[in-house]
Amino acid sequence: MPHPAQIRDAVQVYIERQDRPVRTWHVQDEIANRLDTRHALVYEALMRLEQGGTICKHVSPENGTEYWFSPKSDTFCGKCGQLALPGVHTQPDCPRRKQTP
Repeated sequence: MPHPAQIRDAVQVYIERQDRPVRTWHVQDEIANRLDTRHALVYEALMRLEQGGTICKHVSPENGTEYWFSPKSDTFCGKCGQLALPGVHTQPDCPRRKQTP
């Protein structure tokens, strides 16, 4: 059984390497299979990383699906969880809002 820190590190690296947000089940499957551990332990690592501000979660308003991404992402905003593409970011008060050219 892998150490919780090993699971946490694997989750963080996996999410930081993605070019777009990934669904919870995708992260759980990938890391659980790679480290031969339970999905619940991977989800626990996701929650702890989110609480620590290392990764961010966006919940789809349409269907409640959880998407995970790095706060360094250019696709989603780690401050408010909104799409952060130029002209699309919908939170005018967010300090990371990008202005349209």
